[in-house]
Amino acid sequence: MERISNIPLRSVMVVNPVTISVDAPFSKVEELLRSHRIRHLPVIDHKKMLCGMITQTDLYRTVSPMRSLEGELFYTKDLLDNYILKSAMTKEVTTLAPQDNLASAVDIMVKKRYGCIPIVNEKCRLEGIITQIDVLKVISKYVGWVI
Repeated sequence: MERISNIPLRSVMVVNPVTISVDAPFSKVEELLRSHRIRHLPVIDHKKMLCGMITQTDLYRTVSPMRSLEGELFYTKDLLDNYILKSAMTKEVTTLAPQDNLASAVDIMVKKRYGCIPIVNEKCRLEGIITQIDVLKVISKYVGWVI
């Protein structure tokens, strides 16, 4: 059995993750995070090259949500579109390659407190993403827990 630390990221990463175009209106960030129930969005250009990352935390830091009478958080499109994605996203992103191993991803996630790492090829084209949840799923499978 292969050591869990040596598992290549290509075999555990999310291929074709939900992404956002660098030129998209800022309201699209909230829409994609909410509709796909995710917390991390790679920002790409028209060639699928990674330009940055935008997270749920970045969204909340940029503009606080409002609260409905029922207590649910919400945004208005007009309010969000006053902001520019390029200004709110993280531009310097730590990445890994598909051939890198799971141990490398875990090491970076723990040391830098990252919730995800984009996986790119040698031309910086987005190939996938690995999140903390993906890592936990691999560990769970490895130790025989059924989820």
